[in-house]
Parts: sequence; C-alpha cells; structure tokens
Amino acid sequence: MISIKNSQQGFTLIEVLVALVVILIGIVSVISMQQLGLRHTHNAYITTVATEQMNMMAERMRANSEGVNNGDYDSYSSASTGSNPGCGTSCTPAETAQLDHYQWQLENSTRMPAGTGTITNNGDDTFTIDINWSELDKSAGADALVSKTRTGRFRP
Repeated sequence: MISIKNSQQGFTLIEVLVALVVILIGIVSVISMQQLGLRHTHNAYITTVATEQMNMMAERMRANSEGVNNGDYDSYSSASTGSNPGCGTSCTPAETAQLDHYQWQLENSTRMPAGTGTITNNGDDTFTIDINWSELDKSAGADALVSKTRTGRFRP
C-alpha cells in the first residue's frame, strides 16, 4: 500500500497578511516619529534664532553706548519696524539706534515665523529684550499655532 504524506509547506495566506500588517504598523510608526522629530528640530532652530537675535541687539546696544545713555533704546516696540534713517556710515548715536531697531525688526520678521521683538529699559541700568514668534504645536490642537517668547535681561 502506498502511503501519502500530507505535509504542508510554505505559508498560509493569513500568515502573510498578519506579517504585512505588522510591517505596515512599523513603517507608519517610523514615519510618524520622523515627522515629530522634524517638527521638534525646527522649533529648536527657531528658539536658537531667537536667542541669536536677542544677543545681537544686546551687542548693538553695547556698541552704541552713547545712544543707550541718551535713551535712544529705552522703548522699542514690536508694533513697528521703525524706519531706515539712510545715514550710511556717518550716523549719529540716535540714527544708529534707529537703524539698529529697523534692521533688528526686519531680521526678526524674516528669520522667525511672526517674529517680533521689544526692548524695555527697566530703570536700574538693565534692559529686557523679548523675542516673540509662532510655532506649530500638536499638543494644543491639530497643528495649532502657539505664541512663544524668549526673554533676556542684560546690562549694556
């Protein structure tokens, strides 16, 4: 008598489908982590730019100590970008302060999303510089724009 062995070889269709589902879940997870990583990297970059902008204005004020002493930097608002005094290389301290404000606000608005800055004289020989910008934040809702602020206090 001939015996027939009924041995199965290979994979069943259900096994293949389960393997595909597991692989797809892994791929979707990796893509999701990549997007989150890119968002956090971009937000960290913008925070770094805000810190650079704050330090740049502090250095400009230190370079124009006469303008600081005259009160030319006492109250800069983000409400306006100021205007270019057009004085070239022969600026008075007040014109240098005006040019600093103009260039600083221009860079704030071009280097950061909704970037603005304010300078306040605290009255005790110190100044506060605030840099404001917007960034995407999923925790606040589906891709909601959240306002962020970086504040620094310094003595020129």
